[in-house]
Amino acid sequence: MKRVRKKAKMGSKRTICLFVLVFMLAIVVLAGCLGYMKIARLPEMDKLFDGIYTFKSEVKFAKGFENPEPFEGNAFCLNNGLLITASHLAWPEKYYTPFMTPLGMMGMESSEPVEAKYIMEDVELSLVSYSWEWDLAVLKPDKKLVPFPAKLGNSDELRVGQRMFMVGNPYLSFFDIREGMVSSLKPIDKSKSVFKDFAADPEAYFSVSCGIAKGDSGMPVVAIKNGEFYIMGIAIATFEGENLGWAVKVNYLKKLLDSIDA
Repeated sequence: MKRVRKKAKMGSKRTICLFVLVFMLAIVVLAGCLGYMKIARLPEMDKLFDGIYTFKSEVKFAKGFENPEPFEGNAFCLNNGLLITASHLAWPEKYYTPFMTPLGMMGMESSEPVEAKYIMEDVELSLVSYSWEWDLAVLKPDKKLVPFPAKLGNSDELRVGQRMFMVGNPYLSFFDIREGMVSSLKPIDKSKSVFKDFAADPEAYFSVSCGIAKGDSGMPVVAIKNGEFYIMGIAIATFEGENLGWAVKVNYLKKLLDSIDA
């Protein structure tokens, strides 16, 4: 009888321990799920539309024609009041002007921009700095603008599979927020024809699966860390029709900003 009771007591202790372990595991899983839901449904997500602006640029080139229609693009405002965009929107290195000939539509390459006029509602803009190497440009507004609600992150911390969000303006038609992840951190291969129009520095890019579309250039790509938004890149290019795009790493933007302050 004693052995039976002893075995019964040991069995009940094991049952209690097992129940406690299962209960603790359930709490951990539930906490993780709630944490994920909290991040996924942050009420502040709609604030990512703050500090986003559209503008037009009229560029004159030393060679060829000025663009027949103004370039239209996006920019976001930093806390220091400067606007960030892509250089191919604000101060393009070159531009192909299409024109009709007896042989059909052809294009003439314009190069060496010499003058640009920027058009934004009730705001005058001036070009502060640019980098064709990284496809980035910095504009200065003549008045204070609402800043984008995110800090500059550190693109050295990017990891494949890391969750990303981007503010988009697909086909320059409406603002939206898209979710994706870091797809690749490998440098682009400039010998491939698909990358021939990318900026010069192959190390400057990372690939994201946020579905970057035509019209999204100049938009911020952000990560969430400890409940705060951090800018990790600037959307630059896409393969149209694919859920794939490229952004310039934010550390290259920091270098450009540092050159302004120097």
